[in-house]
Amino acid sequence: MTNTQKITADLQPDEKLLWLEEPDPFALYFGKKSLFGFLFFAGFMAFFIFASLTMTDNASWFFGFFTILILGSSVYEFAGGYWTLYAITNRRLIILHPSMFSTVTESFYPPDIDFIKKKKTRSGAGNLVFAAVRERKGKHTETVEIGFFGVDEVDAVETLVLNLRELNNAQPGTTAQRL
Repeated sequence: MTNTQKITADLQPDEKLLWLEEPDPFALYFGKKSLFGFLFFAGFMAFFIFASLTMTDNASWFFGFFTILILGSSVYEFAGGYWTLYAITNRRLIILHPSMFSTVTESFYPPDIDFIKKKKTRSGAGNLVFAAVRERKGKHTETVEIGFFGVDEVDAVETLVLNLRELNNAQPGTTAQRL
């Protein structure tokens, strides 16, 4: 099944596809995670790999198993970038991404577009964040950004998102939330 078929299967009868892109997996993975976090994780994993290879007692299986489990989850998250799709229609923003045994479709309608935050590289690619949620992680809360990460022409995508939001403002009886 092609990417266009995957998205159009979920569209409503009067909905038109305006833009579709498969993100750059590296940009998607590192767009959601900081470089410091990745380097810390890499150092942590290097320690566990070293510990599991140098131990000669019965505890070495634990370090080896833990290392494989953590590396496997990180590789699965990175590989998910190869199956993620972004789309913009005349009614909503769509993020289609895989989960363990299914595909998850997230839809964001114009009132869900809280703000626009753009990060652009010299090549014109970048990230476009349009919403954020706060998640409780133990004793602290973490802000998780929602958007299109690792898109090729981030300026063109920003224009489409702004047009969708403004179209919603022009229609009577609808309002868009702004922060």
